[in-house]
Amino acid sequence: MSTSVIAAGAYFALYTTQILAGPLFMPPLELSRPICTKYTGRFTFLTYQTNLIGTLFFGANLLHTLGLVDATFVLVHGFPLVFAMSVFLTVAYYGLDHFQPANRACREEWEQKGWPHFTLACHLQHGFALPVALLHAKTLTDEIAADVRIYGFEDIVHCAQYAGLYLCFMMLLRYLTGEFVYPIFDPITEKHGMTGAVVFGTLLSLFVTLIRGPR
Repeated sequence: MSTSVIAAGAYFALYTTQILAGPLFMPPLELSRPICTKYTGRFTFLTYQTNLIGTLFFGANLLHTLGLVDATFVLVHGFPLVFAMSVFLTVAYYGLDHFQPANRACREEWEQKGWPHFTLACHLQHGFALPVALLHAKTLTDEIAADVRIYGFEDIVHCAQYAGLYLCFMMLLRYLTGEFVYPIFDPITEKHGMTGAVVFGTLLSLFVTLIRGPR
């Protein structure tokens, strides 16, 4: 078995782990986050969307590497979005969420309520995305990498569109449910109102858009 097949299988397995960690090791959303997930369930969270897109992308990558399908179009045009969202997922989680006192207390509370692997699930949901993205970028075939560079600007626009749409989606859910998807927006809103929340979200969206892979 070639190294490329092993790598492709590992990327897919790690992303599959990320998407399954929540349903397997965390309480149902109707218990843990019933308000903000009222309308859209797990699709409420950027984490789930990123892991779903990544699982599909790396599944296509595995099939392409095995020679079972020609997924060149998906691997070229999907790369910028998957790379940007993967990097953002890990960096944003550990930079903005994991070490917040309120979030630590929340994890400990659920572990005491009978979900002992809650913290582990948080790591499994977010921790593999960055290394997988970087390793995959380093192991792109010359053909795929060349096409990524050719279509780079066009596809990076799609990253901006996705980030902007998710920001609008999140603000709409805040309006409909009265609860932010991500608690980090609460203190910002208390100090600066919804304008501050929108500005902060826009800056995060810009950060996602500017994350670039191979050039």
